Amino acid sequence: MRTTRATRGDWSRSFGVILVPPVLTLVLFAGAVRSSAGQAGTVAVVAENHWTSRVVAEMAARQERDGDMRVTVDHDRGRLAGFIEGDYQVLAWTDHPTTLTKSAWLYGFRRTELDPTAVFVGQAKLAVIVNRANPVAGLSAEQLQEILKESGRGLDWARVGGQGGRITCYGEPSRAGSRRLLRRACLQYETGRYHTRCYFPIREDFVECVDADDVVRRVRRDRGGIGFVLWTGESIEGVRVVPVSLEEGGPLVELEEGGRIQEEYPLSERLILYLHPTQPDAAVRFAAFATSPAGSEIAESFGLATPHTQRQAEGEARVRAMREGAGDRVSMIGIDAGRSAFHAAAVEYVRAKAAIQLSYGGVDDDVLSIRAFVRGGVDGHLLRELLVLDDRPSARAMEQHGEEWNALMPDEFCIAGRATAIIVNRANRLESLTMGQLKAIFSGEANDWRGIGETGLAVPGGQTTVPINRFSVPRTDPAAAVFVRHCLPASEVRGVTGQADTAAVVAAVGMDPNAIGIVDLASLPGGGLSPDALVRAGQTVRVVPIRHGAGELAQVVAPTPANIRSAMYPLSERVYLYVHPRASDVAKDFARFMATCGGSEATPYADPVRATMDAYVKGGLIPLGDAALDRVAKDEIEAAGDGDGN
Repeated sequence: MRTTRATRGDWSRSFGVILVPPVLTLVLFAGAVRSSAGQAGTVAVVAENHWTSRVVAEMAARQERDGDMRVTVDHDRGRLAGFIEGDYQVLAWTDHPTTLTKSAWLYGFRRTELDPTAVFVGQAKLAVIVNRANPVAGLSAEQLQEILKESGRGLDWARVGGQGGRITCYGEPSRAGSRRLLRRACLQYETGRYHTRCYFPIREDFVECVDADDVVRRVRRDRGGIGFVLWTGESIEGVRVVPVSLEEGGPLVELEEGGRIQEEYPLSERLILYLHPTQPDAAVRFAAFATSPAGSEIAESFGLATPHTQRQAEGEARVRAMREGAGDRVSMIGIDAGRSAFHAAAVEYVRAKAAIQLSYGGVDDDVLSIRAFVRGGVDGHLLRELLVLDDRPSARAMEQHGEEWNALMPDEFCIAGRATAIIVNRANRLESLTMGQLKAIFSGEANDWRGIGETGLAVPGGQTTVPINRFSVPRTDPAAAVFVRHCLPASEVRGVTGQADTAAVVAAVGMDPNAIGIVDLASLPGGGLSPDALVRAGQTVRVVPIRHGAGELAQVVAPTPANIRSAMYPLSERVYLYVHPRASDVAKDFARFMATCGGSEATPYADPVRATMDAYVKGGLIPLGDAALDRVAKDEIEAAGDGDGN
């Protein structure tokens, strides 16, 4: 069963038509700012019909909810000329597919004279489907017009190169988007001196189905059936999708799977925002939102392929090619713990930019990995283009290879970090802990919360102390390794109950008001990118900051990405990426992608930053690139606003 994507607005539920010689028929949805208002944060929207006003209204609601703009929707055809006069600053125009003459006229002015800025929003495509037993190779727009006109009743498939007897037409209800697009793409004709656009009436025996799924079901059962549905980029089971040409004998164009934009496909429409030359900031921002991932999601819900879906389709094609062995080889060596994170980041690079084949050698001894890096490519050895260390080169490594390292002078990037978080039950009101207190607690020296600080915990009945119950991830966990390197040697840890992983420690501490736990920051809800994520996730534990100094000079440091990158948070380590001067351009580009956490390939249509951040976190690392820190700060601001009810 085929499920249509255009469910929110039925793509053009009320597609109005205006005949304006010598203008192409227009479908308008527009974000516009009245120039007289002079308000950069206000956008007035003029829309030609109900469908376009719904598209804009939904974008407006999202923009107002997520931003600081005020957007109003004005559905009045009589005000469309206001764009020419500058009363409205944004006009959205549907550029129709047609065999008719293209015109440069737009509601009484030449686009070249007004010189508006065009912003492409999306493309709707109409799929022509037939029964799988029908061998018709393709159909032209002219043949489809012949089939759909009243004179086409009784037309046989043999007339257009197919089989199945008399042709029966199936489509969605008259107010559906696919029907409106079908009318414009196949039933238009020009008449008169000014090329006035008119439409042939559709044949009376055209079968109106309930929806697109119903169209597919009927064509699947009818050898003589032909159906018309919006193309969502997903294969339609049980029927054939017929290629279409603009003119009979012209090149046939097949619909491609995925949300691809096919400018050459005849049965399609493009939605384009035209920005008036005055272009106030708010109008530009509204157009930017319309093409952002969030705005594209709204357009896609109405059945449009957008630059966002196009980029996704191209990215997935590159990922498939990579998995089949395509792409330039990039050689990398370094910490074994980062293997999964870097391979996942490589997939995001392929999805965003180009296919590569990442070769990663996991070596935890920096002496060995640095030797391979500085001597690679010499005397037939393999050149290791990229090196990853869990810290800068150690003194031992520099003793042995410092001269070669300094001669090489590789570029250095701090790309990620690893951190241990200390959690307590939310019933514990302790505000912070010093490193000395942590050592005392986990060495077994301190066993009473009353000696640590103000916790608000009650003394259990029959006892004289408030016991400290200690939990930790296994010794093999990276968080435990960071803890023993920076706080307390493993041989001195006492009285700790081991748990399987961070989730188990969180569960144990959440059930015990007197508990404290050692966990992996990256494994916490929210990927450890926010200390408040635990509370927002409904957990009964919270992260305790580390306190340096005492009195007025005391400094409380939470395990945030910014504090990890600056080395302010003591239970953390940084992961560094080094680039060999003789690395290939592809390897250097991939290194830039990793160093920016995907920011180097971010566009208005795609957000590789979030996906790359997730790749790092799933690999147990905290992303520390500038783009990642900016995203974390933005998320925190939004979360704080939501908490205030804003």
